[in-house]
Amino acid sequence: MLQNQRACQLVRSKTGCEPLALAVAWGARTAGRCAAGVLGAVKHQRFSDQQLETFAARAPGICPKPVCDAGEPCPLPPQDDAVDVSVIVPVHNGERFLRACLDSILHQNTTRRLQVLAVEDGSTDGSGAILAEYARQGGVTVLHPEQGGSAARARNTGLARAVGRWVLFVDCDDCLLPDAVETLLAAQARTGADIVQGGWQYCDEADTRGAVQQYAEACYTGPRRLDVVELPGTPWGKLYRRTLFERVRFPSGYTCFEDAMIHFWVFPRAKCIASTKHVVYLWRKNTMGLTATSQNTAKALQAYWVAEEMLDGAVRLGLPQDALFACNLILQLANYCYVCVAGLPEADRQTAFACCCLLYRRWAAKLPDTRTLPYAVRLAQRALEQADYGLWQLQGRLFQLIN
Repeated sequence: MLQNQRACQLVRSKTGCEPLALAVAWGARTAGRCAAGVLGAVKHQRFSDQQLETFAARAPGICPKPVCDAGEPCPLPPQDDAVDVSVIVPVHNGERFLRACLDSILHQNTTRRLQVLAVEDGSTDGSGAILAEYARQGGVTVLHPEQGGSAARARNTGLARAVGRWVLFVDCDDCLLPDAVETLLAAQARTGADIVQGGWQYCDEADTRGAVQQYAEACYTGPRRLDVVELPGTPWGKLYRRTLFERVRFPSGYTCFEDAMIHFWVFPRAKCIASTKHVVYLWRKNTMGLTATSQNTAKALQAYWVAEEMLDGAVRLGLPQDALFACNLILQLANYCYVCVAGLPEADRQTAFACCCLLYRRWAAKLPDTRTLPYAVRLAQRALEQADYGLWQLQGRLFQLIN
């Protein structure tokens, strides 16, 4: 949908004019696809099967595959009908913004009952003292994971204690807008959705607010189901039916990109996913956050390893290998992985690409007919099928225009 495209969101955010935003988005998409068609026809560097195997063999030396908790996760606790929403906040060295985060949750304009679970994950700053203060005042339950070291494990610790019908995730350097809970629950009531995606606004470390990311008022079912790939995979900014997390947890060993499980494991289990145009979340561009400190380092290769994890989990969960599955797989191995590793040295980018090609080939025969998939997905698929390194990089650079 054009309303969900980045160009549309940026123009709408700057001008407030929906017709202009849609026109610019249509023009940007048309130009991007023309450029992709012309440049995609140019002969690029392609890797032979031997080169793929040679490059891929270097991956464990660059970044070993993370080790996750083994076995089936523990069942979720029984639901408490008196609790409407469980809000899970993973906390690691977040003292600078933690009070604002917790206050934004506790002071929601709502009569709904919230269970606020703050998971203290080995902070070395004053986060622990702040959490202890809020716990004494009431309203916040502080948890400590048995084994910490990642936001994934912290979120899993929260899920193990969440008793509300609905779940929200909030990062400790971000904030909910005052009407977030009511807005998301109202959208759920209108649509009957299992997941509701809200919009968000960028915010810097000085609390200056920037561009707004908004989504169409839509339900992603039937012919629109594949459009759900346009929604971000971030855990935050969404309301989830808690039962979606039965047998599902964040891949615990990953220190970044663990949110791939939202698209791979959680979205496919939802009968209906909806989005609302209302902005519910402030996302802070934190120079010390996970996003900023993971890209351009060897850890970025986790964007590939997590694809292996997602595929293994999809088999365990018995998820259908349908068109949505194909979209998620191709986009993870193409655009998403490219964006994550783009800042690495050339040899490391080639390693990531080789791994992605080989993994795609192992699954290609299991995928449904992909000729009806969106244009950007088909272009990415061609790069993986043909081991076309240049096309893989091209589609990664142009993805926001051609999607």
